[in-house]
This record gives sequence, C-alpha cells and structure tokens, in this order.
Amino acid sequence: MFLPFKTLLSIFLLFVSLRYLHYQYNYRSAQKTVKFYLLFLIGSIPLIYVLYVDSFGSNAVGKVPQAYHRPFFYITWLITAGILTAAMILKRKNKRQRF
Repeated sequence: MFLPFKTLLSIFLLFVSLRYLHYQYNYRSAQKTVKFYLLFLIGSIPLIYVLYVDSFGSNAVGKVPQAYHRPFFYITWLITAGILTAAMILKRKNKRQRF
C-alpha cells in the first residue's frame, strides 16, 4: 500500500535535487539540460522497476516481498544524497566567487 507512495516520493526527491543542482550553474546550455534529464532517467530506473514489478509482475511471478525492494530504494537514496551534496557544495562555491 505504501510502496507506490514511497516510490513516487523518492522519484520526486531525486527530481528536486537534480533541479537544484541544475540551477546552481551560472550558464545553462541545452547540453546541460539534456544531461539533467538523462541523469534523472538513470537515477529513477531502479524505482520504476520496483513499481513495475509490484504493480504488474505480482500476478505472474507471485507476490514479491518488500525486503527485496529495499536495495533499489537505498541505491536511489544514495544517488539523491550525492546529488544534493554536490549541489550544496556548488552553491557554496558560487557564493564565495560572487563576493
């Protein structure tokens, strides 16, 4: 019951952290925007797979226990934390260069 909510919340947090990183760049080109969307798709693949298996694969394979979904969430949360940390470091660096 909480798996789709947790999955969508994790994807949203990944999107927000990538957007935050994207806005830290002073010069945003089309190439950087494409990289942003590509990173978002790559980072959300584990969660999309979990959502797919839980929704559609449960009838054919059998009910997959929640414990098997944890590594996919951990991977995505680590990616999200790394991106958010990089964005915060970049923001601090940009603040120092302005003064």
